[in-house]
Amino acid sequence: ISLSGPIAVITALPSATVTTLANSNLRWEKAGVLNIGLDAKLLNEKLSISAEVYKKNCVDLISATPIDQTSGLSLMSLNVASLDVKGVDLKIDAGIINRKISWKSQLFFSYNKNTVRSYFNSSASVSQFIGYNYSIIPREGADPYTLLSYTFNGLDSVGDPIGSLNGKASKDYTNILSKATWDDVQASGSTRPPVFGSFINTISYKGFALTASVQYKFGYWFRRNTINYSSLYSSWIGHEDFYKRWQKPGDELTTNVPAMSYPANSNRD
Repeated sequence: ISLSGPIAVITALPSATVTTLANSNLRWEKAGVLNIGLDAKLLNEKLSISAEVYKKNCVDLISATPIDQTSGLSLMSLNVASLDVKGVDLKIDAGIINRKISWKSQLFFSYNKNTVRSYFNSSASVSQFIGYNYSIIPREGADPYTLLSYTFNGLDSVGDPIGSLNGKASKDYTNILSKATWDDVQASGSTRPPVFGSFINTISYKGFALTASVQYKFGYWFRRNTINYSSLYSSWIGHEDFYKRWQKPGDELTTNVPAMSYPANSNRD
């Protein structure tokens, strides 16, 4: 239960609200992993390769799930969701020079893909998954770390951004933010790099070693900042995109930065 305050207005007694029901079946989430690996040494062991392919089956994941509303609640956290993970790990070691001066190189490569297999809270508001916090997107068949954005249909002849509501072009910013459906958003890709790794070189001489490392990650998405007129007026927070804003009819053909409006509309921003 959650205490609602010191004294209830009507009864003049302490009060509380039931926030979740007892769940004697709550348990640890489970994961099963299948790995297949290969190790090889070549060129008199100057070159070694280690490769692994894996598939991970995650079940009984805890997630918000609709329940019988006569219980007094609409959602409850239960062990019902599942997730599929698959990937590849590769490591290559090479002894390029092995004399007084030695030079060794290592290449690490990883590929990882996540897919939601089952999730039952399909009524969840899409808007809660859009922002800068990169929330988990629990949609069946999708990557749980997908970056979602409101659909952008360009600027109109007065420089206002055109969004989407119920699958149709709209400037009803308030309802776009509160009532958007999956037809009103666009998925870019994962916010977690599916490809990542490093390349390390080490040169050694008489007990001294110099190491240079390059790390890489590819194929992921992030949301870029831009001008926000509400922040500009309230806190003087600017952005260079201000100079690319719509200023006259016809600019909508060459820019996607909305016109400066006053007073600012935070939903439009």
